[in-house]
Amino acid sequence: MAGMDLGWLDVCLRVKDFAASQRFYETLGFRLVEGEPTKGWGVFVRDQARIGLFVEEFMNEDRFSLNFRGGCIPEILQHIVTHQIEPTVPPVILDERAGSIQLRDPDGNLIFIDSAPGEVSPPTWSGR
Repeated sequence: MAGMDLGWLDVCLRVKDFAASQRFYETLGFRLVEGEPTKGWGVFVRDQARIGLFVEEFMNEDRFSLNFRGGCIPEILQHIVTHQIEPTVPPVILDERAGSIQLRDPDGNLIFIDSAPGEVSPPTWSGR
């Protein structure tokens, strides 16, 4: 199990008012590193913490999710299926590494695992 790389972790939150949430997290020392605030989503960092904020359009069923990014999707899919964990929707495989998998943990929490083409390591950022 130690050999499987899930990538890095973003904790994702559904927000009602993106601008208000952005101001709140920026006050706590987070800064925007990716996203489109005018469209209602963004990823913020502080030190090694990453928080994704998304309006309901992007997270309409869940208020919270874990998003693992940058791992090898076909490898992760093989691992979870071998261990009898079933994706909640059909996985998407885009190429030899990229795609997405959606799971729910035993308590029903959303786990989203995805990689964009060419995304193999955490983006560089200075969290302070």
